[in-house]
Amino acid sequence: MLMNIEIIEKLEEKFPESLVKVNNYNGLSYIQWTYIKKRLDEVLDGNWSFEVVRELFLEDQVIVTVKLIIGDTYRMAHGHCSTERKDKGQAVQIATTEGFKKAASLFGVGMHLYENSPKPTQESAQSSSVRASDKQLKYIKDLSGKIGLSSNEVCQDYLKKDIDDIDLNEANQVIKTLISLQRESLN
Repeated sequence: MLMNIEIIEKLEEKFPESLVKVNNYNGLSYIQWTYIKKRLDEVLDGNWSFEVVRELFLEDQVIVTVKLIIGDTYRMAHGHCSTERKDKGQAVQIATTEGFKKAASLFGVGMHLYENSPKPTQESAQSSSVRASDKQLKYIKDLSGKIGLSSNEVCQDYLKKDIDDIDLNEANQVIKTLISLQRESLN
């Protein structure tokens, strides 16, 4: 099955405002996974699948890599969930759902939500911490590459920021996570 323009346009159609929810924690808009699944079913007549490629259990979170397959094309994305207040099964389910939604967005499903995301103002940028050092950024890129991930994707997954926009504290947080991921992948 080839992805023709008509299919791409149908996948990219905006969802009705009534289906858009706002995350109370970070203020970002999202669509529930069931509506994303319904969109895929309707547009592709059920000719799609997804699979969990990898589950990584860290000290305080789980990271799930999901592959969404449409015809001969696939997109992969990561979802994560803290295990502090959830059991592992529940955390895996949440991380899988997040990864599924991100992979679908790589096919254009729900992308209009990202296009309308609020951009940081100059005031908020000036009031943030000191930018991550070049040494930290290089270390993040090296660690990401060693475990087969893109450094920008890691920063987007964990911080919802591009790697060039993270501060010193956020860089330290990403480095700790990547070191844990690297240890986990060696076991």
